[in-house]
Amino acid sequence: MPKEQDYYLRALLEQDMQGIERIYLDFGARITGFVRNHGGNSEDAKDVLQDALLVIWNKAADPNFKLTSGFYNYLIAVCRNIWFRKKKKKDNNTVTLNALEGFSNEQSFVEALENTERQKLFVEHLNRLDENCR
Repeated sequence: MPKEQDYYLRALLEQDMQGIERIYLDFGARITGFVRNHGGNSEDAKDVLQDALLVIWNKAADPNFKLTSGFYNYLIAVCRNIWFRKKKKKDNNTVTLNALEGFSNEQSFVEALENTERQKLFVEHLNRLDENCR
């Protein structure tokens, strides 16, 4: 059986619903706990986890991507960054982000996050269009 992290990445890349459900089951409660401990609620945690999986999916699609830590460690780092960005926007306060430690290429992570947010916004507006306009 392949390494757990390979299983999770493959599930994301292949959009394997059973594998993605396994990610939610294995890590959802821990992500929810993290978000709640840092001023959020369960709905915030669901959004953060979904956004994090999109970021990881975008990053993992790059043939040069190599996961150098365990899947959960990478997932929680991405979730931490997403949550603090969302919280900063929500609170309109300054938040210090030391959570980017461990990312070898901070700029590419930020770009991936921005691309994911842009993609989410695009899909949201596309879904608002009439069926004939799509």
